[in-house]
Amino acid sequence: MRRRLTALAIGLGVFVHAVLAQAPGNYPALVRMYAAGRGNDAIAALLRWPHGEAIGAAKTAATTLTPREMIPAAILHTEAALSLVDARPFAAIAHIQAAQTLLRTAAQDASTRERANTAAARWYYFVASLLTSAKQMEQAAWYVREGFAAFPRNAALYLVRGTIAEVSIQAGSRRDLSDLPMNSRERARVEALARRATDDYLRALSVDNHLALAHLHIGWLRLILGDNRARSELEAAAADAATSRIRYLAHLFLGAVAERGKRLEDARREYAEALAAGPGFQSAYMALSRAEEALATAAAPRSWPNNAHSSRRTTIRGGISWSASIARRWRSCAWRRGVSEDRQSAGGALADAAASVAGAADVSE
Repeated sequence: MRRRLTALAIGLGVFVHAVLAQAPGNYPALVRMYAAGRGNDAIAALLRWPHGEAIGAAKTAATTLTPREMIPAAILHTEAALSLVDARPFAAIAHIQAAQTLLRTAAQDASTRERANTAAARWYYFVASLLTSAKQMEQAAWYVREGFAAFPRNAALYLVRGTIAEVSIQAGSRRDLSDLPMNSRERARVEALARRATDDYLRALSVDNHLALAHLHIGWLRLILGDNRARSELEAAAADAATSRIRYLAHLFLGAVAERGKRLEDARREYAEALAAGPGFQSAYMALSRAEEALATAAAPRSWPNNAHSSRRTTIRGGISWSASIARRWRSCAWRRGVSEDRQSAGGALADAAASVAGAADVSE
């Protein structure tokens, strides 16, 4: 009897697990759970499904979901990809492909076309940004091309295409980019990639001249290459900044420009502005302290600290790590904030898992 009960319990447990893990018929319920505000629960449940079942459910969504439900379903699969992109990149790509199909299918219905296209325009930017941050450059470039095919002259897509070239600068360099020797092969490589990135950032600005992030990227590239035009771009970034993170970085880099030009009072002021915008970031504290020390001894120029040049490079490196380290967290937060509007318009109070990410989406130094 005991063996029979044990076997029955094991069998029941296996059955329940199978139902919860697979249950293709539950896919619409999972999407509705996500759309109703239980985003984290829905993502976790989807990731517990066998990979083939999850992707298969998305492929049959045309028969199980309404066009209206396909939009939150696409976002659900995209967030699953966000969770998988490092550990299981091929599985992440499968979820991304499923999401793209869902958005395209939703756009075929007249009642949801506008909403689906609005979500898709943001979606291509996010996916390309995510893949860039995961160092999957070819895949990122492919989704940029797909995005441009659907949405020509999209400022965000120009921005992320420039970022792909910019990330390639750091990926292929073993040197401190702020101190590259003139006429070196390495500098020529960096300058070529910087020109390519800058061209795309300028294209983004031709669509939206107040795109602070584009000004910031251009300013940083010019800063590390010693281009005197960095200052005007960084000032534009600070003026148009919609977030404290962008404002922090703009003022930090402006301080580095001023310090490099021996404009010590300007450097001190910019570093103080950076500290006010980002009080939790160490680089601003270090830079402000260095500028104040230099000002205190300005009457004796030769007393400039011996380590000032290397410290300034440290400030630049501490700031420019943003181009890679904040990519996924900041962009995922921006994506979630943006698509939350589409979720709500797609059907009620949709999942706002953004809150859990927004709190953690700080710039890493």
